[in-house]
Amino acid sequence: MVIRSRGRRMLGPLISKCSFKIGGMEIVSSYCHLRYIISSSLSDEQDILSRRNAFVGQVNSVLCYFGKLPSVVKARLFRSYCTSFYRCVLWDLSCSALDDFCIAWRKSIRRIWNLSCQAHGYLLPLLCSCLLVSVCDF
Repeated sequence: MVIRSRGRRMLGPLISKCSFKIGGMEIVSSYCHLRYIISSSLSDEQDILSRRNAFVGQVNSVLCYFGKLPSVVKARLFRSYCTSFYRCVLWDLSCSALDDFCIAWRKSIRRIWNLSCQAHGYLLPLLCSCLLVSVCDF
């Protein structure tokens, strides 16, 4: 449900439910507002996937520039630079895209600590002290 607007006042009637009219010119299926992706299907899937992609990019940057450092140092850099999940409180926890995010998180912890792919997911929270793990299924 979107209202056409100009400046601070809202003008015009409701356009339709689950479609966006931006600037009185364009109807789009999703829109980024304050770095949060609002979709016409009212699901958080696009926002979670975009945040996952940004997270993977941040982890790759940390591992690229600091890959030769000890794992303890890489873990501290990971916590400092890669775990800012500001919008995650808005996510629907029943969304299937959240599983992809959690998988990427676990893979990144394994890469930072140089663990094998068979390292169990229950051990990873002990290594990194990150709160996002509490919403992920192992």
